[in-house]
Amino acid sequence: MEFVIYQNGEPFGTACVEEKGARLHFCAKCPFIPGIYRLYIWKTDGKALPLGVLLPENGMLTLDRTISRPRQMPPGLASFRYGVLCAGDTPPEPLADETAPQTEAEPPAEEDREPPRARLDRWLETVRPESFTEDEVLRKTLAGAAGILYRYRAGCVELAIPEAEHGHIAPALLFTRAEKLRGGNYFVLKLSAQGLPCRADEPSTY
Repeated sequence: MEFVIYQNGEPFGTACVEEKGARLHFCAKCPFIPGIYRLYIWKTDGKALPLGVLLPENGMLTLDRTISRPRQMPPGLASFRYGVLCAGDTPPEPLADETAPQTEAEPPAEEDREPPRARLDRWLETVRPESFTEDEVLRKTLAGAAGILYRYRAGCVELAIPEAEHGHIAPALLFTRAEKLRGGNYFVLKLSAQGLPCRADEPSTY
């Protein structure tokens, strides 16, 4: 099943979902734009399903992810309507009419724009850190963690966990590096494009 991905109410890319027993395989492709963008799939029950951050690949933004079918969702793929691409970690609002374009927000003034590299590597806060990983153990331990930061770097995603919250990444603590961010102590965990933990690179805070 293929459906349209919208950004600011305008068609922007495509996604498809394939049913594999109790699991659903999603893949998406959009034109490249600098920044960190998360894909949400809108369902017919009016709720959004977050699928994760799209990563640059061959000049495009792409996502390839397999998830367990959400509870209480009937078999088949008719529950999915369209996708919404959101900058940062802000959940989307439903489209008033998925076939009618919405008015785009006024672009930022020239002096407010950041160079693409700075936007790609800027640390942002997330309230759903578990959505960045495919590791089932980490998904459970990260749920409910507070003050988690994330950013895109070199084709991967990095999560920065405050020292006080380090228990939420106990299963992968040996993969992390210690780093000082925003005046506090953090453990930085690197996740591959497949959402799996891998050994963190050397510090690169800027």
